[in-house]
Amino acid sequence: MGKGTVSKKQRVNGMTWIYRFQTTRPLDGRQVENTKVIGLVKEIGSSETDAWLEVGRLGLNIIKVDQPVVYQPTFGELAEHFRENELKKKAELPSRRRRL
Repeated sequence: MGKGTVSKKQRVNGMTWIYRFQTTRPLDGRQVENTKVIGLVKEIGSSETDAWLEVGRLGLNIIKVDQPVVYQPTFGELAEHFRENELKKKAELPSRRRRL
């Protein structure tokens, strides 16, 4: 079932099921590992079969190996981009206020 693996991992909210799978990164064509949180063990069940049933219910096993991964920047990367690019533009604009 599926082209990945399921495993348990301790997280802040408790023991959590994780689905791991490989995809091809479009930038350089390399195989990279991706993970998706399936849910808490106490809500899904403690057996691997329960985890795989949830993977199927969520449609995560439909992800194809060659499906490109869309890059999602982190908040820190977005903030750094804004700081480096957008704040400089505002600092370079002449002031429109008139002093009396």
